[in-house]
Amino acid sequence: MKKGVIRIDLQSLINFREKLKNCSINVAEQEQKTKRAMNVVSQSWRDENYKKFEAKFMQDAATIKKLIDGLNYYGDLILRKYQEKIQGYKGVKY
Repeated sequence: MKKGVIRIDLQSLINFREKLKNCSINVAEQEQKTKRAMNVVSQSWRDENYKKFEAKFMQDAATIKKLIDGLNYYGDLILRKYQEKIQGYKGVKY
């Protein structure tokens, strides 16, 4: 089987990994700020509507957690491995 040539700009890969990392950090920070704000609101909003809202919010928070985990997985594990392989091939260290 013939192998194809793969052309990857190492610096672009590094920049993309950094953007994924920053996105993950920003989403996590906003999630924490939102949870703190929700805790403040929960002190005075204590009816059935709040319970429904809180249940839905917690479902969405779990989805956000999955997003953060996914960003970290692809940036830290998958793309880092590619970066290391390329650096090894090119004999470059960053």
